[in-house]
Amino acid sequence: MRKILLAIFIILLFNDLTIYSLKITRDKKGRKKEIITRYPNGNINKRIRYNKYGEVIEEAEYYPEGILKKRFTFKYDERGNMIERAKFFEVGMKSKFTYKYNNKNIMIEKVKYNPNNTKNYKIEYDDWGSKIRKTKYNPDGSVGFVKYF
Repeated sequence: MRKILLAIFIILLFNDLTIYSLKITRDKKGRKKEIITRYPNGNINKRIRYNKYGEVIEEAEYYPEGILKKRFTFKYDERGNMIERAKFFEVGMKSKFTYKYNNKNIMIEKVKYNPNNTKNYKIEYDDWGSKIRKTKYNPDGSVGFVKYF
C-alpha cells in the first residue's frame, strides 16, 4: 500500500512541476537587496526586497499572467523591531498591523487596522510581554468592548 501511495505522490508531483528562474541582487557589500523568481513565461512569480540591514521590507506574489496577487510591506524601528506590517491584494489594503515596543524591545502594543484604515482592535501588553487588555472597535471608531487578561 505504501508503494502505491508513494507512486501516486510522485506522479502528482511531476505532473505539477513548474520550473522557476531565480535572481538574487546584492549591494556592494554582498547583502541581499532583492530576490525575484519568475514563471516559465518570464513573468514575476515572487519578489522580496530587503533594506540595508537585511530586513524584509516587501514581499509580492503575482499570478502567472503578471497581475499582482498579494503584497506585504514591513517597516522597522532603529532597533530592528517590526513596527508595521501591511497586507494588500489587487484591490487595495486588506489589513495593517502596527507594533510598539518598550526600551527592552518587548512589544507593548499591537493594533490591527481595517481595509479603510480604521482601528479593528488594539492589544496592550505589560513590560514583560503578557497581554493585559484588548480593545475592540466598532466600524464607526467607537469602542465596542474591552477585555482584560
